[in-house]
Amino acid sequence: MINIRRIGQAIEYYEELGYEYIDTPWLVDHINITKTIPEGKTPLWVNNIDDKLNNIFLVGSAEQGFLKIYDTLKPNHAYISSSPCFRHEDKYDSLHQKYFYKVEMFVKEPNISLANVYSDALLFFQEYFERDMLKVVKTSSNSCDIMFYDPEDDTLGPIELGTYSRLNYIDPITKKEQRWICGTGLAEPRFSYVLSL
Repeated sequence: MINIRRIGQAIEYYEELGYEYIDTPWLVDHINITKTIPEGKTPLWVNNIDDKLNNIFLVGSAEQGFLKIYDTLKPNHAYISSSPCFRHEDKYDSLHQKYFYKVEMFVKEPNISLANVYSDALLFFQEYFERDMLKVVKTSSNSCDIMFYDPEDDTLGPIELGTYSRLNYIDPITKKEQRWICGTGLAEPRFSYVLSL
């Protein structure tokens, strides 16, 4: 089950740190969906739901909603939003679902490091888990994950609680560049599931 109360607590936590909450679109066009969708993954096309919405997709996360409104955002300003996330997964289980709900952190044209953003999430997660159960794992030069480990039971983990990335996109026609940092503030029901282990 998605813990709506915890989502509200996460939003309040990030707002206290200075993140500004804004609503982001749940439907985006093909350009904004393809800026972030992993290679080999298929977005959920709304045309299957409503023939009037041609070439419109359900967001995989609020990151794509932020990209749709990118030009309205202030540079080097920390935002959060919350939205459902719709995904095609290779398998479905307690950790991988067709849809879930997430608080997304986003900074346009950041002058801060990626560590500033994932450290804020790590501190929130440490309100629920002991410090030795959480590790930041670098996944590339511009991204990392916060992973859950149970030091007393190595069969429980590692489980990803959040992904954090510094990204950019250059429009092939206008050559205009977009730069941003994004990351998971909280993903439900995954977070609640890991807490229940």
